[in-house]
Amino acid sequence: MRIQFLGTSSALAAADRGPSALLIGVADPVLCDCGDGTARALEQAGVAAGDLAAVIITHTHPDHCSGLVWVLQQMRLGDRSRELTVYLPPPAVAGVKAMLAWYAMEPEKYPFSCRFTPLSREAFHPAEGLEAEAIPNDHMGPGSGEASFSIVFRERHRSVLYTSDIPSFAHLKREERYALAIAECTHVTPADIREAIGAGAERIILTHIPPQGCETGGGPAGFAYAADGQIIEV
Repeated sequence: MRIQFLGTSSALAAADRGPSALLIGVADPVLCDCGDGTARALEQAGVAAGDLAAVIITHTHPDHCSGLVWVLQQMRLGDRSRELTVYLPPPAVAGVKAMLAWYAMEPEKYPFSCRFTPLSREAFHPAEGLEAEAIPNDHMGPGSGEASFSIVFRERHRSVLYTSDIPSFAHLKREERYALAIAECTHVTPADIREAIGAGAERIILTHIPPQGCETGGGPAGFAYAADGQIIEV
């Protein structure tokens, strides 16, 4: 599994980092989160928006989804013809469609079929050979239900955890083992990460990095900051 970081900053703008965006796969890439500037980041990575197999939005804070309109516009103005599925939290479906209408970007005007599919607890396949599991968390507030998700990607018996933004690790299965854990470090600390998943991850890399950084240090799996454009093979 190939992971490329397109944006690694927090909700605060940074000169050297873009907002959250993650690319999974090569031949049939999946975009997970789509902060401002993701369309440009895709171009810089040499990936045409029209080649994306699917888009996943973990929650609707702007640093995770504000670039969606521009990414869809690149597809609409390009030569995309195959169907696109955008996976997103159930409460966001109507709002995203309304936002697109405000931009005169109604999916009915696209030269391809675009489906908006609510995320659920059931595993799904955003690209051939890639399984994803959406795990609800309470980032949008206590008891917010299925308004925000962490995602576990699985391919050839290798698992990658993307926490997205989380208030804690209480929603994750403690027994799961990950070849890579991509953990945010704005709302939880490296000490929290080390305690919750340090023993279950072969490698941990920190993203959603605030401008002032966050405490880093060693641990059972070790920590490192992700960088925009960085590629990891799992």
